[in-house]
Amino acid sequence: MTNTLKANEYYKKGQFYKAIEMHEKTLKANPDDALAYQGLAQCFLQIKRFDQAYYAGKKALELDQELKIPLIVLGAVYLKKNQLNDAEMIVEKALSLDPDLEEAYFLLGTLYLMRGQIQGSISAFRKAVELNPQYWKAHYNLGLVYNKQASYAEALNEFSLAFKISPSIKTGPVMLAEHLYVHSIWYIIGMAALGFIAIEINSIFALPLVIVPAALFFIVGYVFLQAKNYINSVGSVLIGILIIALYLLYLYGIPLIAP
Repeated sequence: MTNTLKANEYYKKGQFYKAIEMHEKTLKANPDDALAYQGLAQCFLQIKRFDQAYYAGKKALELDQELKIPLIVLGAVYLKKNQLNDAEMIVEKALSLDPDLEEAYFLLGTLYLMRGQIQGSISAFRKAVELNPQYWKAHYNLGLVYNKQASYAEALNEFSLAFKISPSIKTGPVMLAEHLYVHSIWYIIGMAALGFIAIEINSIFALPLVIVPAALFFIVGYVFLQAKNYINSVGSVLIGILIIALYLLYLYGIPLIAP
């Protein structure tokens, strides 16, 4: 098995550093191997070494102008650096080489989203998933856009598809939290409100109607914490604490509704 084939196998397994090592061995033997530079560009992008990804991508294109993957890498680097006009030119070039390149439509959708062009973003992400229904990242980003529009049913559907395609540890917690947020938050708030009303009328359902939504917010906070989304984690936990604090205030004799 050649170094390039070994590198591709490592890349598919997510062993990016080993893949880099194999590509570098190829380049030592053949400094003008465009595919090795292309592979390096992909690997460096995955480990967030954006300057190295950019250099490797440019080098690959200098050696072979018909390659498409280096264009995708360069487009992703430009988006990471917020160079939106450069990213747009790269995406257009990629689509001129291949009008059915789903990765280019994914970048285009991200570009539109960063510019606040919501409808354009939806169209681009939809095109990406039409070309490749297994493209979980496009489903996930499409869910994010629908969530921004408060189209919660559509968002939940896209998150569900993304999770079914790629139920990995890294993506699962984020999407699970999004599920809970886009689909359940208003129901949880409603349950909390009913709980406080139930307290005032001395209903036997008062305690569970307060504890359940508070517990759900704590769960969401934990899930976000596992996903290293600290802002949403803190926000969720604070809402849960607020619900319990209000209940404790009631227990200590402070009415929630003025008599």
